[in-house]
Amino acid sequence: MEEAYAYATAAAALFGFSDALVRLASAGLTARANLAVSLLVGTPLLALAAAAMGDPVPDTAALAAYAAAGLVNFVVGRLLFYISIESAGAVTASILASPTIIISSLLAHLTIGDPVTLGDWAGLGLVAAASYVSSTRPSGEPLRGRSALGIVAGAGSSLAFATAAVLVRWAGLR
Repeated sequence: MEEAYAYATAAAALFGFSDALVRLASAGLTARANLAVSLLVGTPLLALAAAAMGDPVPDTAALAAYAAAGLVNFVVGRLLFYISIESAGAVTASILASPTIIISSLLAHLTIGDPVTLGDWAGLGLVAAASYVSSTRPSGEPLRGRSALGIVAGAGSSLAFATAAVLVRWAGLR
């Protein structure tokens, strides 16, 4: 279990670092160009990491779920997230994507029966409260003053990332 927390913490730190780098890069690139660059660089690295881990995919249904999760996360989710960063800024886009935790927890509970403990509910409540507080005045500016496209794209990315997480969880249970 401690290993899972270490992986989750590392993932969160790397996602945050990625958000800042994308914001820097988006000054000269469109969201689609950011997506293309991230997929061209990330796909071979992900393939190498998966090969190094050596865990085989259990069956065809799991492989299809992983493929769908990859498309939803890496193409749809990233493109929407990059549009959100480009249109509304890295801080706002990150806040808009933060409900991913809540959405994926609820989707996993409702669709594949993942348990949600009392402690989980408390954590989800804190995430919801933090998202609300942050989104009402990120960086001192009201969220409603941001680009509508950025807000919709950020919310869409949250749903895409959550859906991909549930697909991966489902595939891992097979």
